[in-house]
Amino acid sequence: MNKSEILDYLKDIKPTLEQKGVEKLGLFGSFAKDSQNEFSDIDIAFKLKSDFLKTYDVWRYFDLTKDIKELVSSKFHKKSDIFDLDSASDLREIIFKEVIYV
Repeated sequence: MNKSEILDYLKDIKPTLEQKGVEKLGLFGSFAKDSQNEFSDIDIAFKLKSDFLKTYDVWRYFDLTKDIKELVSSKFHKKSDIFDLDSASDLREIIFKEVIYV
């Protein structure tokens, strides 16, 4: 598995995720930088549509994040981590610089 395969899969699932409220979807971390090793996980970044929390409750948010992780992990048989681009994390600026959007 490589960056290209992951990005292709993210492109494939993006329309389904857009219907669930995802605006942006991308890859960051070691796979995005082609520096992965056998222990690397797959790092996925996402951004919700601006009206998501007005339209859906917070439980839908948790279901969606779980769905994204499970889709990626089950496809590649590898642990995945997700990052909400709207979060207030200190990592946000670093991730913004390296994320590859689909």
